[in-house]
Amino acid sequence: MLCACPWPGNIRELKNVMERAVLLSGEEGLELSLSAQIRPPTDHPFTDTPSFEEMQRRYIGYILKKTGGKVGNAAELLGMKRTSLYTRMRILGMKR
Repeated sequence: MLCACPWPGNIRELKNVMERAVLLSGEEGLELSLSAQIRPPTDHPFTDTPSFEEMQRRYIGYILKKTGGKVGNAAELLGMKRTSLYTRMRILGMKR
């Protein structure tokens, strides 16, 4: 069930779900309720109404994947300096 979720909030959302499960579960085991998080797959990038930061994360990730992880090439495609892209990635909590 955990792998089927898209986790649009990344690790923070997963952490919140796990903390909630621990707090609300009894001694018999963890009880996860993920029905709200599981969404049908879609090709539309805004179906889950991501935040502006999440859209930036997704787009930068997409461009990095397209350039094979080469930050300099990604920065060029994005129309920004390499150092600016590194800064933006740091602010968004992205790793190289």
